[in-house]
Amino acid sequence: MTQPALQTTLGATIFASTCAACHDQGAPMMRIGGRPSLALSRAATADDPRNAINMVLHGIPQEGSAATPYMPSFGAVLDDAQVAQVLDYMRVQIAHRPAWPNLQDAVTAVRKEAVTAQAPLKAQEQEPPQTQPEASPKSHSKSQPKTKPAPQAQPAAQPMQPAAQPSPQAQPQVQGKEAHQP
Repeated sequence: MTQPALQTTLGATIFASTCAACHDQGAPMMRIGGRPSLALSRAATADDPRNAINMVLHGIPQEGSAATPYMPSFGAVLDDAQVAQVLDYMRVQIAHRPAWPNLQDAVTAVRKEAVTAQAPLKAQEQEPPQTQPEASPKSHSKSQPKTKPAPQAQPAAQPMQPAAQPSPQAQPQVQGKEAHQP
């Protein structure tokens, strides 16, 4: 089997297992939310594959009712070669367009761009918020910056139960039907 034929076969297999339930001709999902055939999709027919790559890697989030378009992301389950294979199959066999050149390299680049774009967001989530000292414009004395005091633990309303089996003398009082009688 030649390399392009093998790529088409692998792409067809991936399409059948991950995409066909929603995108194959006659699939029940084609009638929900006005999904067009992939042959008519701008992502499949565009000269640049980036939109199609992003859709496969990141999906389309569902907004509003269940009838709105939704597509799960496959970036965590398909590697770059598999994404390229399924997109090549979709482009050539379904949209009847010429294959995108260097598609696997484009998938790798788009995936890397997404990781790079998310890195600052993840760093912000991990850093604790910094408090700013309150400055008094007329005061020149050396004072400590004012910050919110740490919350202090409040005494428990009921005694805490130990993790181990409690002794019969130390069983907490429980009201209601759930009360356990020793």
